[in-house]
Amino acid sequence: MALRGHVLPVGPVVPVTLRNFHDWQQTLIEEEKRGGLAAPMPVSGYALVDTGAAVSLIRPDVADSLRACPAPTMKIKGLHPSQPWATVPEATVTTCYIGVVFPQIRYSTHITACKLPFAERDLILLLGRDILSGLRMSWDGPAGVFTIDSP
Repeated sequence: MALRGHVLPVGPVVPVTLRNFHDWQQTLIEEEKRGGLAAPMPVSGYALVDTGAAVSLIRPDVADSLRACPAPTMKIKGLHPSQPWATVPEATVTTCYIGVVFPQIRYSTHITACKLPFAERDLILLLGRDILSGLRMSWDGPAGVFTIDSP
C-alpha cells in the first residue's frame, strides 16, 4: 500500500505521526508510574517533503510537546524555514531524537531532527533526505500528486 500525498502551495505534503524516541519514551513512562508527568502522546499532522534538505526539521513547540530527548547540537547551512528568502551561512541548532511514523504504509524510523521554527504553521515536520532515503517516491506532476511507499 502506498501513501498518497498532495501538492499544496508550500509544496508536497504527507500525513505523519511523530512520537517520542522509543528508549526515552520508556523512561518517561517509568517516571509517570512514579507520580511524575504523564508520558507524552504522539502528535499527528503534515510534513513537507524537501528532497533538498539533508536533515529533517521539527517545529520546536512540537518537540517540546513530545518532551523529545535532547541530542547533540548540529551545524547546518542553507535556507531558513521561517524566512525562505534568507540563507543561513552556518548555524548551530539544537536537535532532538524523535520517532516518525507513516501509518498508511506501516513504516517508522528514528531520526535526529533539528529544532527550527517554520513559516507554515500547519506543518509539524520538514522531511529531509535522512528519512526520504529509506523510502520510494514517485511524482505525477500533471495530476499534482505523488506517492511514497516503503521498499
